[in-house]
Amino acid sequence: TIHAGLNREAVETVKRNKRLTHIVSRGGSLLFAWMELNNKENPFYEHFDELLDICAKYDITVSLGDALRPGSINDSTDASQIKELITLGELTKRAWEKNVQVIIEGPGHMALNEIKANLTGDPLKDAPYLNEQSAKYKGEEFSEELDRAFAEIMFETEERNYRTTLEAFLENENKKIDEQLQEAEKRFNNRNYDAGMKILGEIIKNNMLSWNDTDEVTYKCFGTPLEYLLYKNLYEDRENAKVIKPVGGNLAKVYIMYCHGLTKKQRFVEAIGAIERARQLNPVDPEVYIQYAETAKLIKDTETLEMCAKELLKCAISKKQVGQAYFTYSFYFSEMRMFDKALALLQMSKIFRDSPLYETELEYITQQMGLGHEPQMFTTNELMHILINENIQPGPSAAVVHIANTVAKQFEDENKPEYAKYFYEIVYELTEDEKTGEHIKEITKSIK
Repeated sequence: TIHAGLNREAVETVKRNKRLTHIVSRGGSLLFAWMELNNKENPFYEHFDELLDICAKYDITVSLGDALRPGSINDSTDASQIKELITLGELTKRAWEKNVQVIIEGPGHMALNEIKANLTGDPLKDAPYLNEQSAKYKGEEFSEELDRAFAEIMFETEERNYRTTLEAFLENENKKIDEQLQEAEKRFNNRNYDAGMKILGEIIKNNMLSWNDTDEVTYKCFGTPLEYLLYKNLYEDRENAKVIKPVGGNLAKVYIMYCHGLTKKQRFVEAIGAIERARQLNPVDPEVYIQYAETAKLIKDTETLEMCAKELLKCAISKKQVGQAYFTYSFYFSEMRMFDKALALLQMSKIFRDSPLYETELEYITQQMGLGHEPQMFTTNELMHILINENIQPGPSAAVVHIANTVAKQFEDENKPEYAKYFYEIVYELTEDEKTGEHIKEITKSIK
């Protein structure tokens, strides 16, 4: 038995999410202490491929210990356990690729009502469960996977005529894309861009001709239900609407990461091509415009910078993303030598998010304005005046808030509180409306 699933990311998850009984696995607790004391990665995780080579050579079955199994019902299926389970799943697939058999230990203590907490295959039953988990683990590293699973089921239940195309997609989906994407992310996190880009390049090569739009069909890879609905509201040509079919795997993210790698290599022309393809696959993914802006900054493409800020504001579903959009606007105005407007948009960005880059940018703008002291901040009326004059969206997208609120009410009328809560939480995140917040609490009580 080796506790290979307890990596540095899992350790950070444990530290952020306090447990009643902490780590009850003897091997897990010793390994946790060693990693914290030495500030190093878990050697079983770091050298897992080498261990697999040994196991394959001598036909050894490896038992992957559950270092973060819950020691009490209070801690069951918490963020720490789920984080480790996802990692163990990834390690299992890597073991299978080398023909090594695997045993995964677990699951530890579990409440009675969680025993059947597994997917049934029935979208009408599984969607509420996925929605609940999505809300429960919002902000965790693996929340995107839950959102994507929920989105696929929403596709099935969203429109009757969409069901057939989704089932066909699921049957023929390139299941290796997401696995390869995870491997590329690991390489990027270790700053091994060449290895990461090689993986991404293979994905692109294998899918280059598979998802090209036609006169009748457009292929998209939406990550959340809201992205799908927002696209239909903002970008779909209602008079000449194409049939929307889902892409096998998150290809938009593949191209976003590929753009990031190309940008690091200063291959800017190719980087722009990659991010444009990501934008085509998912024009309402905020991450597309965040990466696009970073590339545009380096080549001083002010026109693209302005476009990225504008589009990001349209599709932002969190205050952090709204703040990022205004920060991009601030950078744009700095490049245009309009430092008073740069200062105003920098001030707007701070309203929605705290960033370590704020002070650096403020210092730069102050120097460029020739001031020997920190400039006086704008009043609310002055900020609004600048936004209106520059045709910049003031605050979160009204379309995002309206769609989320409307759909939430529809689901509530249909007695589907889980769906309603999902969309109400988006509204509350962007507006901090007290009535919406109280209503979410009422819905949560009714679900329990």
